[in-house]
Amino acid sequence: MATTAKKTTVAAKKDTPVVVPQEAKPQDKQLVKPEPGAITLGDRGLRPNTLDEVWQLAAIIHSSNISPKGCSKEDVFGILATGYEHGLPPMMSLNCIYIVNNRTAVYGDAVPGLVENSKLLEWEKVEEVGAYPNDTYGFKVTSKRIGRDPKSWTFTIADAKKAQLWGKQGPWSTAPKRMLFYRARTFNYRDNFPDVLKGLHTVEEMRDVVMADYVVEDSRTQTDKLADLVTKPSVVDTEDAGQIVDETTGEVLNADTTDMADDTGDLFDKDKESGPDDGMPFGK
Repeated sequence: MATTAKKTTVAAKKDTPVVVPQEAKPQDKQLVKPEPGAITLGDRGLRPNTLDEVWQLAAIIHSSNISPKGCSKEDVFGILATGYEHGLPPMMSLNCIYIVNNRTAVYGDAVPGLVENSKLLEWEKVEEVGAYPNDTYGFKVTSKRIGRDPKSWTFTIADAKKAQLWGKQGPWSTAPKRMLFYRARTFNYRDNFPDVLKGLHTVEEMRDVVMADYVVEDSRTQTDKLADLVTKPSVVDTEDAGQIVDETTGEVLNADTTDMADDTGDLFDKDKESGPDDGMPFGK
C-alpha cells in the first residue's frame, strides 16, 4: 500500500516591526522654574536684584503666555532692563515697553506716568485748537516744570499731513484725535523732562518711522572699478590760473600762485633772496 506523504505548509514568519520611540522635539518655549529664594517679592511685586535674576525672570516670562509676541528671551531681558532704568517694576515694564524698529519704546499712556512719578510736573494744560477736520485742528499741551517756565507744544492735522501720517492705516485712521494729542504731549514732555524720558520714544511714534533698508548696487566689474581709480585724476586745474581743486571734496588746495612750487618741485625758489617785504615770513 502506497504511503502518501503529508505536506505541511508553513507560513513565512513575518518580522515584527520594532517601534523606536522618538525623542520629543524641543519646544521653542521651555518651562523655567525659579530657584528657591532667587527673586524676592517686595511690596510692589517682583524685585530681581542681580543680573542673573533679571535673566532668569526674562526666561520665565518668555516661557509664559504673557511674553510679547515675537520676542526672544533676550528681547524680554532688554524690556526689563529698560524699565529698571526708568524706575518701572518688571511686570509694569512688560505692559508699558515694547520693541519697535530695534528700539525700546513706551506706549503713549506710559509717558505721563513716568513724568508724574518723577514729581517734577507742577501742572499741565491740554487745549483743542482749530475746528475738526480742518488742517488747523489739533492739540496744544502746556506743562509747567517745578522751577522753570511753562513750555507749550502744538500738533495739528497740518503737521500730521506734512509727516505723511494723516489717514495712515492703523491708529491714525481709527483714533486720529488721540494720535494728535499723543504727539503734542510727547513732544512737550520730551522738551520739558528730558532727564525723565531719557530719549524714550512712544510705540506709536516709532511705528511711524520708516527704516530705510537699501543696498547701493554697482554693475561695474572689479576691473572697471580699479581702472577708474587709476585713471581718474585726484586733482584738477580750474579755469582760474593757479588754482588746484580736490575733485572729490571740491576744496581749493592752493589758491595763491605765490605758494606754488616752481619747475624744480621746490615750494620756494632756492635762488631767490627772501626778506620781510617779499611775501615770505622770514628772510633767508
